[in-house]
Amino acid sequence: MGKEEEGEEEIPKEVKELVAPNERILYFSKQKGSKFKPDLKKRIFPDMIILTDRRMLHIHPRGLIRGAIGMRDYTDYPYEDMRNIELKRGTFRATLKITPKSKLEGGKMPEIKDINKHEAEDVFGIVREILMKKEAHPRVAPVIVPSQSAEKSISPLEQLEKLAKLKESGIITNEEFEEKKKDLLKKI
Repeated sequence: MGKEEEGEEEIPKEVKELVAPNERILYFSKQKGSKFKPDLKKRIFPDMIILTDRRMLHIHPRGLIRGAIGMRDYTDYPYEDMRNIELKRGTFRATLKITPKSKLEGGKMPEIKDINKHEAEDVFGIVREILMKKEAHPRVAPVIVPSQSAEKSISPLEQLEKLAKLKESGIITNEEFEEKKKDLLKKI
């Protein structure tokens, strides 16, 4: 768990409620902002980072007034959607940048700024380890081959459309698609 100067931080009830019953919290951190640049908002309503066995969650209050009435932005970063995480270290603070697998929105990489340097290093290390494990053991979706009776009830053109969707989603390879396509075109 993340640590503050006073000792280990207790995870707030509102944060625990965001985690699914079968999801395990690996790390929690409250971000108090810079020690050298007073930021009342961050002192009263700190950002929080939660790492679970499935995702990274960033909770960001929306200013003093809106934060006081509980308005927060919740950004969820599932590990399966992450390609990489970067750490930019400063003297006391750090920034985490996340590279998603999908296209970037507006050309910007999501980032979490002004994190305690040691806690950012902890988050970086945990997320990198998880991403490396996922890279070493990727999930392979099972390829479902329709039975002979199902193939006869669906027209070859419909089967071809379904195969194209399977290829686009990455479930089957281009070679598998081409092989099946030849078989289906013979039936037309």
